[in-house]
Amino acid sequence: MIKNSLHIIIFSDVSKTSGGKETWLEYFINSIHSDYINIYVYCIAYSDIDFPSNVIFVDSKHKSLPGYLFSSFRAIKKHSAEGDECIYCGINIEAMIFILNKITNINLKHIIWIRGTGIGELKYFWSNKSMRNRIKLYIATLVERYSFAKSKYIIYNGEDTRVTFEQRYGIRENAKTIPNALDLEPSLNTHIDNNLVHSVAYTGRLVNTKGFQYFVEAANRMRETKMTFHAWGENVNQVIKDSDHILYHGAYTRKELPIIASNSLCFVFLNNNTSNAAGGISHSILEALALSRIVIAWDNATHRQLLNSANSILVEEGNIDQLINAIRSLPNLNLNTLTQMMEAAYQTALPYSISEHVKLYKEFVGHT
Repeated sequence: MIKNSLHIIIFSDVSKTSGGKETWLEYFINSIHSDYINIYVYCIAYSDIDFPSNVIFVDSKHKSLPGYLFSSFRAIKKHSAEGDECIYCGINIEAMIFILNKITNINLKHIIWIRGTGIGELKYFWSNKSMRNRIKLYIATLVERYSFAKSKYIIYNGEDTRVTFEQRYGIRENAKTIPNALDLEPSLNTHIDNNLVHSVAYTGRLVNTKGFQYFVEAANRMRETKMTFHAWGENVNQVIKDSDHILYHGAYTRKELPIIASNSLCFVFLNNNTSNAAGGISHSILEALALSRIVIAWDNATHRQLLNSANSILVEEGNIDQLINAIRSLPNLNLNTLTQMMEAAYQTALPYSISEHVKLYKEFVGHT
């Protein structure tokens, strides 16, 4: 018998073309919604995605942090009942609502789902050492430390994330790694033609924290080759400004991924691990592997959770010359090597099903 509701705190505009947290939200809710009376999602705004009828979006309509925090906090008090589960999608901004819930004794099963490096990411974004940023980092650090210690459950979205937080605060009881997963049927397609091997795709946010500047530089330095560079994601003005050698396709939905894969043999992933600005199993890499694409990526701990020499081409992080050489090598690799790599990519993605992901969550929090 269904007894409780689930509450999900996500400081985000939720839409079909959003990023990693929003991808997870869509996959997760569609796979677990029947286990709850209702699922309430407390977000900044919501559009475009069709969810089951018992999923209720509580749109704060506040883009400012204080407005979002207090409108969401009031809404949780209104909609929650004793014993409900509450997932906080992050340990900094979303965890501020956890603290409000905790100090006002709202009796929920609190679950903080750590989806990145926390304060490490904020230090990257707030690298300007102004007094304002130092104060924000100080507050964020206090929030993170308190939330990590006091939340009933901690979930990490990758082993690298777990290691980061255990090094920062120590090993915690009631903590578990539940990596991101796929709601995309893996497809083994080893068809290769001349156009495919000369086509490279970048998917995701077109920002420096995701290494997009390296993709731009590689494209600019390979103008005289037959390689074509495709960028799928938001931030068109920056792309046009930085390079006219990149074919920009705009924001994409996950349903379009098979089309993207049919036009490019290689996907490039350049998350910067040394800056401590990225963490966890990447949905985008999982999707590329599931579609049996060749992956070129920085060789770092975040990527090595999925990638190795059998299923991808790994290059030294930040080494633009190695990146260019790896891209140049694609048309020269023999068919057997490419096929083996594509098959290995497909096999790597198979265990990361959304059904297994949900099963691990339910077992961990004692959801029956």
